[in-house]
Amino acid sequence: MTTSNTNKTLSTIAAHRIEDLFDDFCIYVAKRYGASYDDAILDWNCVGATFRYFGRNIHIQLKVWEHSNGHNTLPDDIIVLSDFVTGSGNSHDKNEFLALCHFIFEHGSRHGFKHLAVETPIVTFTKEVAVPNTLIPCMKFA
Repeated sequence: MTTSNTNKTLSTIAAHRIEDLFDDFCIYVAKRYGASYDDAILDWNCVGATFRYFGRNIHIQLKVWEHSNGHNTLPDDIIVLSDFVTGSGNSHDKNEFLALCHFIFEHGSRHGFKHLAVETPIVTFTKEVAVPNTLIPCMKFA
């Protein structure tokens, strides 16, 4: 599979890595939120894919990119947590956020991704793991 892009193309290897990560994401939302495996959505784009889950009182959107093309000065091989909304409005939200970040770190690195960026909620990363000079908070996995 090759998807065209003005700067680069999505490699077949990256497409397989993204598919494998999406399978893990489906299992994660099924186990954590009691969802059906088919409740998660995968939308392909020219640099990777977007994963979405719209559950009861929770909305998750991940952008999984082989190429960032310099968007927000982000590095390649990145997972961007672009939307995380819960309906509870309490400290449980932080636990859900941390669990999702742990999933992304563990499974993203397993499938060859090297970075995590977070658009919302606002977070900061320690100097040891932060990627410098990005427009949104970004960390390296290893």
